[in-house]
Amino acid sequence: MRLRRTPLIAMATAVLSVGALTAALLTTGTAAIAEPAGTSHPVSAAHPAGVPWSHVGPGWVLAQYTTAAPEGGKTGPVTLYLISPGGARYQLARWPDFRSAPELVAWSPDGKRALFQVFSGKGGTEFAAGTSHGIKLVSNRGSLIRQLPLPGTGANTCSPVRWWNSGTVLASCVPRGLAAQQLWLVPVSGAHPKALTPPRNPARSGDFGDLDAWQLPSGLYLQAAGACGVLHIYRQAPGGSIKLITVPHTNGDNRVLTARGSWLLVQAPTDCTGSVSLLWYDPGTRAEQWLIRAPGNVLGVANAVPFYSRQNGNL
Repeated sequence: MRLRRTPLIAMATAVLSVGALTAALLTTGTAAIAEPAGTSHPVSAAHPAGVPWSHVGPGWVLAQYTTAAPEGGKTGPVTLYLISPGGARYQLARWPDFRSAPELVAWSPDGKRALFQVFSGKGGTEFAAGTSHGIKLVSNRGSLIRQLPLPGTGANTCSPVRWWNSGTVLASCVPRGLAAQQLWLVPVSGAHPKALTPPRNPARSGDFGDLDAWQLPSGLYLQAAGACGVLHIYRQAPGGSIKLITVPHTNGDNRVLTARGSWLLVQAPTDCTGSVSLLWYDPGTRAEQWLIRAPGNVLGVANAVPFYSRQNGNL
């Protein structure tokens, strides 16, 4: 599930210092910690409080929350929150209009800078690391280091997803003659790649393509495409069969942002109108920890970026 305001032609980028935003807000007394996790109330500021920057790390999340109506209805302000693993929310910035506010897209590994897209009407560019039959490893200057072919994949169908570990890339490719992506583990050393998920028939499995994966203590979990553009979570058994994972109190369109320990960070609609919430979910125990639970009459969590981790999703 990817939220978009309008079909976007292009964007410029702006890097803002998260610490500077907080410092400026604290001088005016507007930085605030909101309600604790587990509440079902809309986001609201409580008492001014400083961000404990020395504790910010894995498990923390940056999220933009808006009271704009879903499906392009009445607009509203946008608030940038920093959320602790326990659910404490710190207000960092606020924009008056969702339609013109910059869009949060990334968070630097050191936790000090956030990347925003500022939309314009000019053309944008795209960089791809896929090749005709696999992926390629390139240097920072763009020079080719090594071709990494993947057997049995269709021409020009492979894309790297993210680093699986320090020496292996997780890649998504379409098998030759089929339409649904499968996932591969591709060693950058040039060693033989390994299929992480098997080819699937969407008509039988309901899985229209495997897009990402996380190995948790309770099993291997997949982010997969579903019908009509929704995103599903599946648990894959050792033999390759899959079982749909239902996240309680959501509408089944569940985007995984990252994993931490036994938990998945999920951004998902929680109302038929398109209102979006944010929660940690343990698929092994079915435990829930809600970070933001938006009411049905607002768009809610328009964007969320977890602290840098190799487990971060890359849709």
